[in-house]
Amino acid sequence: MTQPLILQPPQCKEEQKMSEQPNVIIPAALYTELQAYLTGSVFASIDDLVAYVLQDFLERQNKTSNPPSEENQKIIEDRLKNLGYL
Repeated sequence: MTQPLILQPPQCKEEQKMSEQPNVIIPAALYTELQAYLTGSVFASIDDLVAYVLQDFLERQNKTSNPPSEENQKIIEDRLKNLGYL
């Protein structure tokens, strides 16, 4: 079994002023795959990639947990009626 690696948060001047950030522990094999993925990607570091993926995940979770507005609900119902489902 491979040893997990601890991702250290980036240390820029702004972040040093902020409170301490937690570390994320991932398997070493995943870390190696992410390093290979970074080549040619828009991400400057694995930290950036992990932050992006987690932020995207949370945004998607929030979208699915929030019910549609009344206007959007009406549009959805109209589409379902036009398709014969309602």
